[in-house]
Amino acid sequence: MTVTDTAEVAPPETVAPPRSTRSIYIAMIGLMLGMFLAMLDNLIVGTALPTIVGDLGGLAHLSWVVTAYALATAAATPIWGKLGDLYGRKGMFMSAIVVFLAGSALSGMSQNMDQLIGFRALQGLGAGGLMVGAMAIIGDLVPPRERGRFQALIGGMMPVAFVGGPLLGGFLTDHASWRWAFYVNLPLGAAALLVTGLGMRLHTQHVKAKIDFIGAFLLTVGVVSLTLVASWGGTEYPWLSWQIIVLAIVAVVTLVLFVYAESKVSEPILPPRLFRSRNFSVAQILSFLVGAAMFGAVNFLPQYMQYVQGASATASGLLLLPLMFGMLIVMLTTGQLITRNGRYRIYPIIGGAILTAGMLILLMLKVDTGTAASSALTLGVGLGMGFIMQNTMLVTQNSVELRDMGAASGSVTLFRTIGGSLGVALLGSIYTNRLQDTLSEHLGSKAGGSLTDGGVHVTPAALHKLPQMVRDAFELGVTNGVHGVVVGGAVLAFAGFLVAWLIREVPLRGSGPAAAPAAPAAPAAASAAPTAPAASVAGPAQGVGRHAAPTVVDPVPPRGSVIHGFVGSSEGAPATRAVLTLIDIQGHQLGRTSAGADGRYELTTPGAGTYVLVASSEGHEPQASTLVVGDRPVEFHPVLTGSAGLTGLVRDAHGEPVPDARVVVTDLYGEVVTTGTTGADGQYAFSGLPSGAYTLAVSAATHRPTAIPVELNGARTHKEIELPAGARIGGTIQAEGRGPLPDARVTLVDAQGNVVGVTTTGPDGTYTFGDLTSGQYTITASGYPPVASSVVLNGKDEEAHDVWLGH
Repeated sequence: MTVTDTAEVAPPETVAPPRSTRSIYIAMIGLMLGMFLAMLDNLIVGTALPTIVGDLGGLAHLSWVVTAYALATAAATPIWGKLGDLYGRKGMFMSAIVVFLAGSALSGMSQNMDQLIGFRALQGLGAGGLMVGAMAIIGDLVPPRERGRFQALIGGMMPVAFVGGPLLGGFLTDHASWRWAFYVNLPLGAAALLVTGLGMRLHTQHVKAKIDFIGAFLLTVGVVSLTLVASWGGTEYPWLSWQIIVLAIVAVVTLVLFVYAESKVSEPILPPRLFRSRNFSVAQILSFLVGAAMFGAVNFLPQYMQYVQGASATASGLLLLPLMFGMLIVMLTTGQLITRNGRYRIYPIIGGAILTAGMLILLMLKVDTGTAASSALTLGVGLGMGFIMQNTMLVTQNSVELRDMGAASGSVTLFRTIGGSLGVALLGSIYTNRLQDTLSEHLGSKAGGSLTDGGVHVTPAALHKLPQMVRDAFELGVTNGVHGVVVGGAVLAFAGFLVAWLIREVPLRGSGPAAAPAAPAAPAAASAAPTAPAASVAGPAQGVGRHAAPTVVDPVPPRGSVIHGFVGSSEGAPATRAVLTLIDIQGHQLGRTSAGADGRYELTTPGAGTYVLVASSEGHEPQASTLVVGDRPVEFHPVLTGSAGLTGLVRDAHGEPVPDARVVVTDLYGEVVTTGTTGADGQYAFSGLPSGAYTLAVSAATHRPTAIPVELNGARTHKEIELPAGARIGGTIQAEGRGPLPDARVTLVDAQGNVVGVTTTGPDGTYTFGDLTSGQYTITASGYPPVASSVVLNGKDEEAHDVWLGH
């Protein structure tokens, strides 16, 4: 068996033809409009919710207007991703826009709360395709090395949506109608369809992949059941009621079955292998917790502004301005710092601490707190979210291989969405309970219940026309409800703070910022002291695989042209005993060293120039990277992916080993990776295979071929394969008095009457049928008057069956 290239290369299907910058930006406009719709919608609706509830009634179901949308988005996201792979991402992205617009129009026409919740779910189905479709299309349009600057455009859209959404929702609610909070999506969606349809050109070769419907169903049922437990527990039903207990059991069982089902399918929604990375798992937990805290704060803080302070819907949106601008500033600042020094672990920890403190600061909101003070108190929450949100995606994408980038990015969105839906449901139940308890305490249980269960419709405007006693009790109840929400958010944020400490500082992949070239200097001066920074990394060589971000660092003291750093595995552990070889562009070896027990290494170069650094370690794929070195040391961290082994046994249906069986390993694109044969004991073995998904095909004489999927994860995998028997039957057709009969027609029919095969005897009168399963067959021979006879095959031995034809 041979090992192919020493580095990972993208398969031909994933390489997009070059495109002009103009065409990419035109396509990006359509994608950004589509994603802007999905980001904007919940925020517009959140500001209009008090007026919607006052018009349609059903305050107790308020959280479901948001939860139905979020749940549908979470369930639809992986399905849209698979449909894009099967039928084209552009078409699926445009279809998602159409579904979203249909849900928007119907939501605006809703006549009661039940209709609104149902149509919001339809909106969410479309929104799931908008987010995942846009991210996948960006992967098609833009090479990985240029993808960062385009993703920065998308990152900048989030604060704009968070700022503009509440303001636009409030303006439309005050000056038009709450129904325009949904109708406003129609012109934006039409523009997105027009730009995408006319301005986007994709050349994606589709990969046929089976949709994991079972996994999607189990995940949807589990998430919905879990959300119902959080929403109904203690409000609709007691926590120990049979309804809540049954829902909890359904949630646990379906989510456990989902995990099991994902390990059994070839194209899972969430590949289980991703969670073997500690950083990946931690990032998903952070996404879940931040999503819960963020959506809870954004959806319930406007309640305080409108009901307690009498602010308009537009003014209530202003409450979130410091929160969003604080998040925007932190995201931009930390992004620049990470680009410069490659350090990121500290930021989620800082964010968890600040977010916890920011939530607790919101307890200072009182019935008589002014608008400006209320707005300023949200700044801490925004700062904390800014430290965490961007870095969860960064940690996630740095923890997986390129082939899993789409699934990993979708996982962040999925966990954030699920966290948001559960957070709104749980915090919403806390809000409703505290509001109802306060009203019941001051107005009596009957009056308190009628004001929260939909019996009496109370809009923010109508509240201030009620008697002073009722108004004071309602304002106090809303304030207490918001206090319950922020305490719950603080608990979630503190949990995120604790989880953030588990992140490992795994070196980032990709090119770091190139330093300015050094000014020419005389040899004597150059030998005396280092000149201006000149070291940089030119990027990966052709076929280069995963490696970390090289960073130019100041030497202390100056040591000349030195390359040093850390050699690690994809899990962040040091690759001990890794061998590093430095060669020039002509292929001459210039230096060689081994990494220490801590993964550290150091190599001295002859001087400034371009070099190739090759890193290899037992059990890992070797990697090669091109480095441009100046007069100052270069810090470079190669990351080696695991090299897997595959062993196994080929046996027949009776458990006996099958010698000399041909074993072929192919990748997902059908290319043969390696091949071999089994020994006398039926054993086979391959080594040096890259981690990933493969197909293992086995064939042998007198047996039927078999193929199975195999998942290699950097360790040795053992697979036993059973070959079904391929029975053979043959014989001689003879005529009485003439002996063997040539050119006789022989037909083989199975027990169900199906013709299995037809052949003609040779000059010696013989015939043969092969590759047959066990069972009963009928052989019909003709040439003279036909003769039919029955034969039973045992599926193991070759059978002889002669037939005599009469005159």
